[in-house]
Amino acid sequence: MTANQTSYKKGNQVQLGNFKYKTPEERTRVFKELIEHLEQGFDVASFPPLSAKAIKDYCSKFPEFPLDIVDQAKRTGRKVWETKGYVSLENKDFREKTYQFIMMNKYNMSINQKSDVKIDDLRDVKNMSDEELRQAQEGR
Repeated sequence: MTANQTSYKKGNQVQLGNFKYKTPEERTRVFKELIEHLEQGFDVASFPPLSAKAIKDYCSKFPEFPLDIVDQAKRTGRKVWETKGYVSLENKDFREKTYQFIMMNKYNMSINQKSDVKIDDLRDVKNMSDEELRQAQEGR
């Protein structure tokens, strides 16, 4: 946290320094916007009102920014992207390489993950059993 973004106790009051959203109502509003943003599959770095670092600072300082809800929203957003890939498997115009590129960059995924289950083509996923899919997701 930079010197101009400090939060400290003075008596019974929290001093907010240069935090942009000073009231619980303002923080609750922007937190709801953040959660909607993340649940749609967008990254925390592309949230216009606050930087990724500021979001981290708010999560550590204010109860209106619970980190577990942020993490859950990120997982929901990831599911949006995974669902787009899964649903698109039926589409003959689906650009597998583009989807792989997006997922590798957005979620640090690797095509060469170690696994007993080999996926040569994304279309192979629809023919896998639940156990094979679980193993592939876990990278075994």
